[in-house]
Amino acid sequence: MLRNSFCSLALAWCLVSFAPHSVAGPNLSVHQRDERPFAIEQHEQFRRSLLEQKPRILFIGDSLTSRWQSTGKSYWLHHFEPLGAFDVGIEGETSAGLLWRIQDGEFDGISPEKIVLLIGSSSISSNPANIAEGVIAVLRQLERAFPAATILCLGILPRDSLGSPIREKVAEVNQMVARRLAEDPSFGHVHYADLGYVLLADDGSFRPGYMMPDQDHMLAPAYDALGAAILPLLSVRR
Repeated sequence: MLRNSFCSLALAWCLVSFAPHSVAGPNLSVHQRDERPFAIEQHEQFRRSLLEQKPRILFIGDSLTSRWQSTGKSYWLHHFEPLGAFDVGIEGETSAGLLWRIQDGEFDGISPEKIVLLIGSSSISSNPANIAEGVIAVLRQLERAFPAATILCLGILPRDSLGSPIREKVAEVNQMVARRLAEDPSFGHVHYADLGYVLLADDGSFRPGYMMPDQDHMLAPAYDALGAAILPLLSVRR
């Protein structure tokens, strides 16, 4: 009896020890409804506005995207809005939440020519593979929803100080996504661009006046620099 108990315990220990590392937090490649009231309200508002405006370009993402309408407003008005761009970024958005928005029909009835996706930073507490798979899942869904659109997938932008675990995790996720897209020919309409370099000085630190104290969200000069890097990649006639 004792021997059987010991064997059972040993087997359980082996299963735990050699099992794949568990995902920190929810699986980001599976849709999950965002229960935050303001996010649901924005989701419904975007659904209505998109049908009315029929934009040519969609900017999709989290707070880094939504703040084109505040911190980055000047560049947006002068350069992106004249191209027919529309911003559907939501503060704190995750890949799982974005997958739910797509499934729930927020983007039904429109046919954008270009999509600019920047997603993943809000889930930085998860493990790199989970974050990367979430980005890939969103790209799959966007390609299904908009088969004629070109998708510009931006790498997660640098955050936190040089050499920090968060900065290194961002780089690891970006490498995973870039490698997956390069190796999978089915992503025929997706172009990947890691534009984080525009925020950094030669030594890898943030350029002065570019970042808020949280070293995550950008100030207006950073939006100007990022916008100037995105604009030629859109190749849309005015």
